[in-house]
Amino acid sequence: MEEGGWFEYTQNWEAAGDDLAWPILAVAVRTDSELIYTGDSSGQLTTYTLNAPGEALDRQTSIKCAQAPVRRILPLQTSCAFVQTDDIVQVVADSGLRQCKWETSLNDAFVGAAISTNGTEAFVCTSAGSGTLLDLETEKIARRATVEASACAVQFTREVMLGTADGMLAVRDPRAAFSIVQSATVCSGAVSDMAVRDHNVYVCGGQQHTVQIYDVRKLAQPVRAVECDGQPTRLWAAESNLWISHEEGFVDTRSFASECQTMGTAYVEPELQDYAFISAFAAAPSERMALVADTTGVLYVWADCEEPLLSTGCVPDVQIGLNDMGQCWAAGADTLSFDDEHISLSCVDIPHAHEPLLSCMDADVEYDVGRPVSYVDAGVLSSLKMMDNVGYAPNPRKARRNQQPFGAHNWRFKWRDGVKDDDRELTQGRS
Repeated sequence: MEEGGWFEYTQNWEAAGDDLAWPILAVAVRTDSELIYTGDSSGQLTTYTLNAPGEALDRQTSIKCAQAPVRRILPLQTSCAFVQTDDIVQVVADSGLRQCKWETSLNDAFVGAAISTNGTEAFVCTSAGSGTLLDLETEKIARRATVEASACAVQFTREVMLGTADGMLAVRDPRAAFSIVQSATVCSGAVSDMAVRDHNVYVCGGQQHTVQIYDVRKLAQPVRAVECDGQPTRLWAAESNLWISHEEGFVDTRSFASECQTMGTAYVEPELQDYAFISAFAAAPSERMALVADTTGVLYVWADCEEPLLSTGCVPDVQIGLNDMGQCWAAGADTLSFDDEHISLSCVDIPHAHEPLLSCMDADVEYDVGRPVSYVDAGVLSSLKMMDNVGYAPNPRKARRNQQPFGAHNWRFKWRDGVKDDDRELTQGRS
């Protein structure tokens, strides 16, 4: 492997039954848990984690989420993913537990799905042109509308963009009953895929060897065209590059800095088996790894280094230990931002702490964990009356209501030495 060059990290092949593998039709990468999702034509949803280079992926979960092929996997921000099949759209947790689902009729299959930018809403459409806006927080249908039939590609930012089988791109506003804001014919055949970045929408389709770039605010004419070495079939807009998967079996990138006119450094070309072609593609948010699946059920993992970081918020390992006082320290912890939702949990060994962890405590040593319990006066208990399983007694006015006074200055050491608290000391209330 050359320095900075891309290489095949590993191949992964899952067989079922008598060495029968189903074509993988959808792949995705989660940013927080760094899980790799795959969905095949049998309706099986499987999650993996990376292993050492050259070794097979570690399978975490595998569930039968539907009887129909898995078409799309869209990661959410709540440790789950939105999965679309022909007859069901559902939210599946990383553990494999199904949280909610919506079904359609047999003759009106789901053909497109997209998640809003904030991840709280989803838009799905069917082959008959029925569009549904789903509220993922309340797990209810927010709105229904009639949209273009046989949509091939869907994107959901502030507006819903649909690419149809006749080469039309329609922009609909969900805040105005999904009325059409703009529409234009973008290719001579069916729209294969599209990606959105800022105000630009990147579209490929038909038999064209170009990617058309449109300004979503004005679809009358394309802004520019990106010439490709093959026929583009799938697009993914990252932070720095536009990833393009081609019909000929390779993936390359175009840099946004040059308005997609120059090639990027990433290039993936797996050695596919005879009569096999790329059936699914995804890239990690960090742009350090790419996933390519084919119709024989093989998942090819390519990377630019031997320890790729999948999420953009990953940071180097943090050295953690205990000092002489039993307090926890973390070298390099000042570079961590635990409030950043994009930082993977695998990058943080333990959270910040000022006390020793329970796993570091000696089981044979007794530890002072708080002040002894203050017993209720016998006079109060004698006047206690029970009403509806609740005890009531008059307050003798000898103590603060619902408070336990204790000294604020080294009270643990005084209690340990058998010295009683001084009433003149500063007291604090504890519920």
